[in-house]
Amino acid sequence: MSTEDNKEAIRRLAQRGWTDHDLSAFDDFFSESAVWHGLPPEWGEGIEQIKRAATMWFEALPDFTFTVDDLTAEDDRVGYRWDGAGTHEGELFGIPPTNKRVHFHGVAI
Repeated sequence: MSTEDNKEAIRRLAQRGWTDHDLSAFDDFFSESAVWHGLPPEWGEGIEQIKRAATMWFEALPDFTFTVDDLTAEDDRVGYRWDGAGTHEGELFGIPPTNKRVHFHGVAI
């Protein structure tokens, strides 16, 4: 894939997977052996681990949205800075719902 194709794949994942809450988008993007570092080991491994984490976010923040703010690609690598936001309406990491708006960000490669 070209660097532009790789960037477009990130944009699709951000929209379909994270903002539209379409778990099938994760199948199109991640391999079976993908790893999301920092999740509890009892959540398993691979794509199912990633879907479980996404489902937790979607249940806790039903209006969760995800935006890609900076996106760069070279060869087969893509890096991006992202922002997530939503209303805390369900339990999240053991914290009961606050009904407050939350906003957080990160970087992924």
